[in-house]
Amino acid sequence: MPRLPKDTDQSSNQSCAVASRCPPPLGQCVQEALAAPAFAAAPALARLLSFLADSTPGKRLTAYRIALEVFKQPDDFDPQTNSLVGVHVGRLRRLLAEFYATVRSGSPWQLTIRHGRYALQVIPAAKADAAQGPRAGFRPTTLRRNAPSVAVLPVVNLDAGPDTQFVCDGLTFELTHRLAQAANLSVIASEAMLRSRGEDRFPRKAASIPVADYTLSCGLGVRDQRLNFTAQLFQASSHCLLWSERYRRNLGVQPLREIQEDIANHVVGLISSPHGVVERLARQKGPHELALPSYYAVLRFHEYQDSLSPERHLHARDLLEQAVVDTPDYAEAWACLGIAYVGEECFDFNRRDALPPLERADFAARRALELDPENPTGLHCLALCHASRGEHALFHDVAGRALASAPNRVDILASIGLQTCQTGNWERGLELLERARAINPLHPSWYWYPCALDAYRRHDYRAALVYADRINTPESFWDPLFTAMICGQLGKTAKATAALRRLLALKPEVAADPAGVIGKVVFNRELTDHCIAGLEKAGLRHSQHLRPGV
Repeated sequence: MPRLPKDTDQSSNQSCAVASRCPPPLGQCVQEALAAPAFAAAPALARLLSFLADSTPGKRLTAYRIALEVFKQPDDFDPQTNSLVGVHVGRLRRLLAEFYATVRSGSPWQLTIRHGRYALQVIPAAKADAAQGPRAGFRPTTLRRNAPSVAVLPVVNLDAGPDTQFVCDGLTFELTHRLAQAANLSVIASEAMLRSRGEDRFPRKAASIPVADYTLSCGLGVRDQRLNFTAQLFQASSHCLLWSERYRRNLGVQPLREIQEDIANHVVGLISSPHGVVERLARQKGPHELALPSYYAVLRFHEYQDSLSPERHLHARDLLEQAVVDTPDYAEAWACLGIAYVGEECFDFNRRDALPPLERADFAARRALELDPENPTGLHCLALCHASRGEHALFHDVAGRALASAPNRVDILASIGLQTCQTGNWERGLELLERARAINPLHPSWYWYPCALDAYRRHDYRAALVYADRINTPESFWDPLFTAMICGQLGKTAKATAALRRLLALKPEVAADPAGVIGKVVFNRELTDHCIAGLEKAGLRHSQHLRPGV
């Protein structure tokens, strides 16, 4: 409600007070939300919101009905095994929370979707967080205590034209929304920033910005049907420029909405991923320099993921086990610990004689999801557990939820891409890996492993060697294993022998049971035998690896 002028009489004040206690019409709230740039940039969520608004007074809403009428799924759609509707409803719930935290900040009433339901409601803002569930209460000025904070400034319109301003607004909301999906960042998109339109909004002048570690400042201009976008990341305390990138796109070649999504994906991937700019800076700090010392354990875990080193695995696992004791409500630490346990199973890293690794990993993943039902790392861990147990249908379902929850997390894209290849869908898996490499060129070199294995399985050994030569994980036995088996097939004796010697030094078990070692991550028996054949040609003697049934 707008503020009343001072000379308004008492009866008018009383009338307005009564009106403020009455919720506005549902349709009015929906139209206000749909007019926001954030919904213009998310047409699927806009369709879902409109459908829920039209259906709320009518017949009962079900996941099956939403799937058929909104997302045009076939009649045999099964909501018990396909989480499509639940994922989109969760995204809509978060987008509505962001809308009321930014555009309609201060509104006494909010649109909401109660947790576990599909019906839209207009409820008092004070009750919105409890109604929407544990993650829906997005408040950009309340920092997550476990992560660095980034303040997203409104994209500056370098042309000062109304048409360009619409694009700037859309990119501002797209960047904010996608950064908010990153579990390793706190995102600030305060009302004060949005009101700063017309002022100099670069970090040196934006004194009204809430306290943050970093500020993301962007500018956009259009000339001759060519869009020019610049993104810069500053250290908030010193105004030091840490990273800058420029993007150019032709408006006549690609639709505007796709350009917005493409730019936002690249910027968010480079900033927020575990291999991105912010985390690489955070890794240089000690545990007591961080807002939450347990976050140090998560950083060390991501270092392990970069290198696939047994030593770093042990260090990270020990730190994470202590972190979940010190901060038992830290969902990200539980999820990372679960993936570390998966490393015990798949890579035989630092295996313990306690419960089986996958049982511990499953428990940690489910604990993370109890604390944060949409935590992408927890979903990722649970998907890895299903894949390692050969439960392919469950893997694809949970992996889809993880990708929908964090579409720009390159570590999740790459890992799920690798596992998708192993389930036999090489085209889809390699597509996910290509997306991960495109979003963040700073990716770990092991992202080339599936490409090398794909070329090898197709007997294109020269291409396989090109990919294998791009891999630099000297502490992992997979590096010399790939080189040995590929060079063995190519007849490169000297290189194959040297790689085999290094492989046996890192992983002596390969000599006794190559099928058992390789089969932990290569799920296809025919491909496993093909890999062993390459090792035999590299010099691994047959008597060293009698396989079951041979």
